[in-house]
Parts: sequence; C-alpha cells; structure tokens
Amino acid sequence: ILRVIIMFKYYLILIIIMSTITLIFYVIDKQKAKRNKYRIREKTLVLLSFLFGSCGGLIGMYLIRHKNRHIKFIITNWLFLIIHIILGYFILTYAI
Repeated sequence: ILRVIIMFKYYLILIIIMSTITLIFYVIDKQKAKRNKYRIREKTLVLLSFLFGSCGGLIGMYLIRHKNRHIKFIITNWLFLIIHIILGYFILTYAI
C-alpha cells in the first residue's frame, strides 16, 4: 500500500507542476493577445492540458477569462480533467 501512496503522490506532483506550467502559458497568451503580439499555438495549449495540465487550463479559462468561449477548449480541458481523475482513481485502487 505504501507503493500506491508514493505513486499517487508523484502523480499529484506531476498534475501540480503541469497545471502550473499550463496556467503560465495561458497567462502569457492572454497578455500577447491584448498586445496583438505573436500568440502561443492553440495546439500547444491543448497539448499542455492533455499532458496533465487540465487543472491549469481550466483555471486559465475561468480565472483570467482566456479561451473561455472556445468550445474546443471547454470540451478538451474538461475531458482531460475527467481522464486525469479516472487515472488517479486507477492508481489508487489497482496499482497494488
């Protein structure tokens, strides 16, 4: 059981790190959008959300109000969050 707890701990650390990176990318893209500068590709933002950054993507969407009207971002961020929760659940229950 200790191995499962350690695996889940590292999983949460991964989520926190990737969500922080994703949120930073959303903030940078929002600032660039306001200044009409070269933007971060949408594919990059979606990829970061997929790579365990969905919490940061959702925070970026709703806290700084960036990409919150784009259906692609709404669906993918929520879908990836659900997948990440399910993966965490499987780590806790089946990684024995």
